[in-house]
Amino acid sequence: EWSTLQPKDFVHASCLADFGDFLETLSRGEEFYKQTIGLHKDGSSFDCEVRAVPFIYKGQPHGLSMIRDISERKQAEEAIIQKSADLEQTLDQLQNAQLQLIRSEKMSELGNLVAGVAHEINNPLGAIVGNIGAISEYVDDLFGILDLYSETFPQPGDEIEDELEDADLEY
Repeated sequence: EWSTLQPKDFVHASCLADFGDFLETLSRGEEFYKQTIGLHKDGSSFDCEVRAVPFIYKGQPHGLSMIRDISERKQAEEAIIQKSADLEQTLDQLQNAQLQLIRSEKMSELGNLVAGVAHEINNPLGAIVGNIGAISEYVDDLFGILDLYSETFPQPGDEIEDELEDADLEY
């Protein structure tokens, strides 16, 4: 049965060129190593690594080959790569969430600052607006008293007339 084996019987069709590289490397007297895809007797494929060393036996070149099934290792590597990608994605999401939290916190602080400034302006302004009516009544009362004084004392004296002129009461 060994004499009828062809490369297509143990090398996946997509990797037949690797068998040519194998023969070429050994014929140069060099060691060969490659990860490739092999075939089981039932035709199912598997990931494998092929190592071969050339040697001379009874004056003829030969190659000693070892084929190791690395399917589980490849699956583990792929799982690690997938986990790494998942972790990177999670890290990106966490960084984005952190940026959003920082922005929210800054907006909250800004809102508190604006509310505090508005409160500090609003209190004195409210006091002024709340007292304008009373002040207006007091000013009207004062003008009424001044009018009464000017009627009662038409000649108040030079000192008071100078003061009234400086104050420009009519204005």
